[in-house]
Amino acid sequence: MGQWLRQYGESIYGTRGGLVAAHKWGVTTEKGARLFVHILDLQDKELFLPLTGKKVRSARVFIDKKPVKFMQQKEGVLLLLEKQPDETDYVIELNI
Repeated sequence: MGQWLRQYGESIYGTRGGLVAAHKWGVTTEKGARLFVHILDLQDKELFLPLTGKKVRSARVFIDKKPVKFMQQKEGVLLLLEKQPDETDYVIELNI
């Protein structure tokens, strides 16, 4: 747990509950203009986030900063992941 927090602590410490409520796939946390999407159990390579009225400027994998493709829609944003997440907590950082 300590090692995970050293790597991902920024996505937890000093944050508050994110714009998207908890779902079966995971939770979000928020700090300023950054939304951290904690994917715990996703059975797909796509994830829709209902972010009505918010514009996503960028999306990236938190740990390696690799860009994540996304489609902005009127009702929110659709994240297009390269793979189905198999980590315990796969974190995507959105800049909104």
